[in-house]
Amino acid sequence: MKITALRVLVALASIGVGMSAIPAAHAQMATARVDELVANLVSMAEKKCAENQGNPLAKNLEAQGKLAEAFQVKTSIQTLCVCMPSHARALLKKLPAGAREARVSQDEFTRKYLPQIMNPCAADALKAAYGEGCATQVPEK
Repeated sequence: MKITALRVLVALASIGVGMSAIPAAHAQMATARVDELVANLVSMAEKKCAENQGNPLAKNLEAQGKLAEAFQVKTSIQTLCVCMPSHARALLKKLPAGAREARVSQDEFTRKYLPQIMNPCAADALKAAYGEGCATQVPEK
């Protein structure tokens, strides 16, 4: 699963999203509330999705005949624009108030909460690339 998560992170980087950017608004603070960090994650995703509206990178790759790369970018955008915000919001709903309001370091947030958001998205990306029906979804070249 780590390889899958790494592939998702590499693909996200291809559209300008680095993991260090996720809690970047709070980087200068020693700690921040979990709900603030999650809100920042969703905000970052929304901003990047707005910047990539219409998926110009994937369209450019398709025009160059780089269909597999275009598919990977589309999967990354699905992760960023749909999956991550959805799982981030779900995480906030299931956390007790005390946990949402708890102050954590960036490292603790990355270790404790980010996998709850990213792992299901990495699994979805893996299923899209290698699951049932993948031959019709993923181009060979």
